[in-house]
Amino acid sequence: MTGSDVQIVVTKTGVPFDQVEVTIIQEDYPPELLRQQIAALGTRLPSEIRGLVVESKDLGGDRPLRFVRAQFGAFGITDAATGSVRLQPVAQAFAGAPEAHVVDAIALNVVGMTPTPQTLRAFANDTAAVEGRWNSNPAFIEYMVVLRTQDPEKIEIPDSLVRETPKEAAPTSGGMPVGILAAIVVVGALAVGALVYFAVLGSGSKR
Repeated sequence: MTGSDVQIVVTKTGVPFDQVEVTIIQEDYPPELLRQQIAALGTRLPSEIRGLVVESKDLGGDRPLRFVRAQFGAFGITDAATGSVRLQPVAQAFAGAPEAHVVDAIALNVVGMTPTPQTLRAFANDTAAVEGRWNSNPAFIEYMVVLRTQDPEKIEIPDSLVRETPKEAAPTSGGMPVGILAAIVVVGALAVGALVYFAVLGSGSKR
């Protein structure tokens, strides 16, 4: 990957709004671009972003590592009741950045959330690929999302586990498949014919 990688930590706080921290490790990643991306995320969620703070950090040392970080409150990225995580709006918000700052992958961790049978495990299509893993003690869910397109409107990722639609049952008549019913009618007719035939033979033999 040649672009920027986004690291997101969503912490369940027990209140409607989750605490979110976004970190992008790229020396010259514009803080204003990150601000715009988070604002775009807010437009795709049920409620706007709260208390946004964006800042640049320098870890120092002989070879300083610079990165830009944002902290804010958000509602609607996760649903603890269903175990679903809305990866699609997150991916859409970070797709389409200028070429020098293209986002190739997003690592999203949800701290304090227990998965359910409906929690998305893995998914892939022409627009994105998703791999998930989790733990129940301590509770966390972790996703890696790889963007296969930079067009936000084309990205499609389900919120929860995708289940195949059950196939339609064969048409029935009186609770029995039509094909089986027809076979029974045919066999019954043959049986009746055989009985008549043997009855005729029997009556003739007594003469």
